[in-house]
Amino acid sequence: MGIAVSSLIAVIGFLGIFDLNSDYANTSVLPVIASEWVYLFLLLTNLPNLFLLLWLQKHPQAAELEIRICFANLAVNAIFSGFTLYSTQEGSGYFFELVLMMMVICVFPYYKAGHGLSLVALSLLMISAIILVNHVQVAWQDAYDLSLFYVIGQACIVLRRYWFRQSSWYNYILHQANGMLFVSSRTDKLTGLYNRLALREDFPNYGKQEVGVAMIDLDTSSALMRITAMLTGIWS
Repeated sequence: MGIAVSSLIAVIGFLGIFDLNSDYANTSVLPVIASEWVYLFLLLTNLPNLFLLLWLQKHPQAAELEIRICFANLAVNAIFSGFTLYSTQEGSGYFFELVLMMMVICVFPYYKAGHGLSLVALSLLMISAIILVNHVQVAWQDAYDLSLFYVIGQACIVLRRYWFRQSSWYNYILHQANGMLFVSSRTDKLTGLYNRLALREDFPNYGKQEVGVAMIDLDTSSALMRITAMLTGIWS
């Protein structure tokens, strides 16, 4: 999921730079920060993280460390989502790229309940600060829609985390059940010894090895009758 998020946001950065160099690009609504810098920051944030996560796939580290790396990258992206206001061109919607980035971020299954809320809060605080500092006139409908989007985004994070935990638990239960079924199908219930199916399945592993074989024919019913007779004679 971390690789997917970094890849998608890097694509947004690439497409933004491509759009600025096209013949149809307009001037920026807020020229305080050049639009090129906004998209460049997205690339500089996500491309190194993408290569790092790809390297971690081949050289796994502690799971907690990998999750912290992903979350740190998401936190930076949540902050930069507010800066996309500076890349808005005349005639375009203020919050389109912000919504794109936060939609990508909100699909990540956070491993702690408060982390999803903190990312939404970072994005909301950053976009609010930029609007207030630059005195941007935002229509009431746009402000209402943006607030509703953050509420829905937080709900998606909570549901995504819940479904992730549930599916992980069900997969664990299924794995345990399959393991018990595998063991019971290869062993005798009475003695716990391996049965004929286990011999057939494991036979290729015995090739080119020294193996000792003992064949014993046990008549279980006769043995039980003899033991019962002996115990009966002792008790009598």
